[in-house]
Amino acid sequence: MKKKVSSFIALSMLASVMMTGCSSDKDAGKGADSSQKSPNVQSVEFPLKEKVKYSFVQSRSDGFKPYQTLTAWNEQYEKKSNVQIEWQDWGTGDAYKQKSKLAFASGDLPDALYGGFVIDGNEYTNYGSQGLLIPMEKMINKDIMPNLTKLIEKNPDLLKQMTAPDGHVYGLPAYQEATTNTNDTILYNRLWLDKLGLKIPTTTDEFYEYLKAIKASKDLNGNGKDDEIPFTFRFGTNGTVDKINGISSLIGFTGLVLPQNWVDVKDGKVIFVPGQPEYKEAMKYLNKLASEGLIDKEAFTMDGSAYTAKLTSKVPSVGVAIGWSTAQFNTPIGSDVFVYGPPLKGPDGKQRWAKRVTPANFNIAFAITNKAKNPEILLKWADLHYDTDASIQNLNGSYDKYLKKLDNGVFEEILKPDGKQFTGVEKSVDSPVNFSLYAILAQDFKWSKKSAATISKEEAEKIYGPYFQKEVYFNPFMDQKDSERYTIVGNDIGQYVTKMTAKWIYSGGVEADWNEYVNQLKKLGMDDFVKIDQKAYDRTK
Repeated sequence: MKKKVSSFIALSMLASVMMTGCSSDKDAGKGADSSQKSPNVQSVEFPLKEKVKYSFVQSRSDGFKPYQTLTAWNEQYEKKSNVQIEWQDWGTGDAYKQKSKLAFASGDLPDALYGGFVIDGNEYTNYGSQGLLIPMEKMINKDIMPNLTKLIEKNPDLLKQMTAPDGHVYGLPAYQEATTNTNDTILYNRLWLDKLGLKIPTTTDEFYEYLKAIKASKDLNGNGKDDEIPFTFRFGTNGTVDKINGISSLIGFTGLVLPQNWVDVKDGKVIFVPGQPEYKEAMKYLNKLASEGLIDKEAFTMDGSAYTAKLTSKVPSVGVAIGWSTAQFNTPIGSDVFVYGPPLKGPDGKQRWAKRVTPANFNIAFAITNKAKNPEILLKWADLHYDTDASIQNLNGSYDKYLKKLDNGVFEEILKPDGKQFTGVEKSVDSPVNFSLYAILAQDFKWSKKSAATISKEEAEKIYGPYFQKEVYFNPFMDQKDSERYTIVGNDIGQYVTKMTAKWIYSGGVEADWNEYVNQLKKLGMDDFVKIDQKAYDRTK
């Protein structure tokens, strides 16, 4: 919001509030107004005269250091603000999601939530409309949030994407102007292709023959064991699709792709992909592979850490995988084991690949609950992260350790003594990295020399770009009623589709099950699910 709201309170009153603290259990229920009205806005000047404490829950990536251990990172923001953060840890991945749902259901909440994907789009509108998250729009002004306000002036769409259907802003994004349009890629083990004398597959038939050759070889990695995994992926957990490591784009040989929220767009109409005949054909093909032992048996059960471990093993154990990029796995291995392959062409010549869409509302990284007193203090603190230098270092690591600042928004990457890049896990000892709060515009950041990761994604873009779908559904916010219904139906349908997909891939039977399966989808609310998606999609046109 460009309009500045300037209601001031007496310094003595503010000091009194600060001395009492901001998040004691005794006062937990006496925080911000739980209605949908925006709280009264008070002016804030940093550093505060008296130190205050707030409780934060952290959302972080698997394997990343807990935020309470990032001493220097915490201290820099505390020094600027005199706000001390007491970090709570709900774990990562599914563990975080489960604890988050329980906390919001019980009302046992921290003052704020910080970190990448801290809440999803449905939670954003549901918790906001229920009064569990406080609306922020009146506090997004040049007084309280000068850095974010400046970013919004440069990119007005940023505020639009943060705004829920009821007109309120309930959270702040981690945002970088898109640099790539691919999420997932097909990764082939180059070493094994060479040993087998085969070329990178381009069709579903060639893919099948390559996997069979791996299975028949018995010991391609030379460790004396028959432990090769021809094909691995991570379908997803807890009723959701893993859009980076799953089969979202792999099934593009059917003419459809499988986005994270199960829907695709065809001729302006939203369709539920797992209910389409094309999905049935994809299941038949994947069952053909699995029935011959060509698909990893843990594709539906392993977590992100286990998946990464398989692909970064010093002794290669995987022939084909789905992942973000070749560099993601080649860098930890220390050699160019994996190479890209094109979208597989189906028997009828169809080829598609899912396009990555990252609006600001895709990654909400900061939200304030109704337990927090003086939320304007927290937003002033959050705005420190939107300073250009702070954002760049939050995401990429500290200056002079991981990158060197040159002129005109140009940066030089600093490598390890052995010439290799620092990984995200290694950088996480200093900052939350890609799970931090940041906003970076393209004009403010570019590398002096392209990194291996950047080059790798640019290569992927050239391979997969020609096969992107023209119409893309990007998870716009929904109103409360639709969001509540969508969440309930989406969870039920997601669990059911995941269960049946696993059954069909490993045990078969999709043809016999199909009619009853579609009927069950309808009973679970598939039609409502699609109608809500269509309504939200139409609103974005």
